[in-house]
Amino acid sequence: MMATTDADPVVVDTFLAFAAGIGMVPIRKEKPGGLLVSVLGPSLCAVQDLAFGGSAELEAIDEVRRLGTGLPRGTFEIFGVIGLSAPCRIAWHGDEDQQRIAAWFKASYLGQG
Repeated sequence: MMATTDADPVVVDTFLAFAAGIGMVPIRKEKPGGLLVSVLGPSLCAVQDLAFGGSAELEAIDEVRRLGTGLPRGTFEIFGVIGLSAPCRIAWHGDEDQQRIAAWFKASYLGQG
């Protein structure tokens, strides 16, 4: 929840209660991009670099993440949930290396089904 100083506190409280009611984690603090993106961002960049550089296959990267962390999904499986276009759009605004990775993902995976 990123309310402005002009936001009605009653509306903010109502929104946060609604979010909690549908199983979201209501957070009042402002963080551009949100907490999930802040937590996943460095991991997403790292695995994109591994895959782009040919260091590992997507399936191996996901398996290592699942086994190493105990999490139910690997990073590329998360891409399947959030969509690959979002990480690609973020990478397009990065440095030259990130832009090359974004172009590779777009050419190799976006629109491929």
